[in-house]
Amino acid sequence: MKAFEARYWQMLRDKSDPVSAGFTAELVHDYVLATAEHVMSPGVRPLDTLRAFPRAWWWAAMEVILEGERVPGSWRSDREYVRALAIVEPERFASDPLALIARQIRMDALFRAHRDQVTPLLREALGDPSCAHRSEVARILLMLSRAHEDEVDRALVAGQLPHAEWPLRWAGYTIEGGRLRRLVSDVALEIAYEPGYLAEADSKAGPSWDPSARAHVLGGRVEARHPSGARVRMHHAITLDPVPEGLGVSLPRLVLALDLGWCADEGVERYFAHDERGELIANDDRIDAHSVAHEESHPAIVTTRVQLVPIAGEAPHRTWGESGEARCDRVGGLAYFVQDASYPDCTTCGRVMPHLLSLDSRLPLDGVLDNGTRALWWGSGGVATCFWCDRCRISAWSWACT
Repeated sequence: MKAFEARYWQMLRDKSDPVSAGFTAELVHDYVLATAEHVMSPGVRPLDTLRAFPRAWWWAAMEVILEGERVPGSWRSDREYVRALAIVEPERFASDPLALIARQIRMDALFRAHRDQVTPLLREALGDPSCAHRSEVARILLMLSRAHEDEVDRALVAGQLPHAEWPLRWAGYTIEGGRLRRLVSDVALEIAYEPGYLAEADSKAGPSWDPSARAHVLGGRVEARHPSGARVRMHHAITLDPVPEGLGVSLPRLVLALDLGWCADEGVERYFAHDERGELIANDDRIDAHSVAHEESHPAIVTTRVQLVPIAGEAPHRTWGESGEARCDRVGGLAYFVQDASYPDCTTCGRVMPHLLSLDSRLPLDGVLDNGTRALWWGSGGVATCFWCDRCRISAWSWACT
């Protein structure tokens, strides 16, 4: 492989053609197959390889890659070759989205392959209960273009998509009164932590800190008002002050808190009421009294400042399984669901609550847990999600892990 790569770079320096540089179809074929099995990226980018050499030289190797079954959870370079093919020959995947979805190909390649095919593929994915991976197909296709919401809505009203509810949840929608309702905001923000707050590996994968940008407070403890007038201490998650526009929150300021003592209760929602100023109302008669029971028995998240950075490119569509080394912290946009796409119902109005915040594990704590660690772990390293009903000013928290 090193000899191939050295010859490739020499070809670029000499501005020669592949034949003059000593390349053959066999050399290219063998290089593609050999590097596709590697967990590291090839020395010559797959996209550059496909563009530099005649199609006939690498096509047989690409067919082997496409027909092969990837090992679940693996990060071999075969994914990069499939993505390169979707860029070079998008028509190859125009009617075969599963070939890309199965390899978690990036959104730009999916868009190239499907922008003219969204409508028929949506009907197939949402209308047929036997369609393999229909939830993944629906999620990705709907993310390609918001313009197709109206068409999906008309098909729902006409009764043409009888099996759409569960797949649509993965795309950030629910069906309410027979119509489509969005559960995610167009605004998606990533959390940038103050320098030195996170462990080095986490900080490298996150957005950069901007000393001139507005900061919000995360962690520590906060007092919540009880209807009787008493004050109750709770674990503070984050105060959005001000609340960024476009998140579906009509309050100018919002305090989000919870009790970290229920970390053992995976998949159980805890609800909290808020007043007109965005402050917490503890033990409101509509709210589970257990929600404020464990504040003193569990350390709090170490207080820090955070910034909310707009997520660019494909990142707003990235799911937990596609996050790689990046942290799964997100304000607005799609939730980082580790298990099923589970949106709670509001305890007051009964409507499905939209996603507001996803908070990853490994945040530092101001005390030591029973297991000797000083970091917050949602189960085995999962993600907590917070939801918001703006009509009733109710927040809800749950978490899940693998």
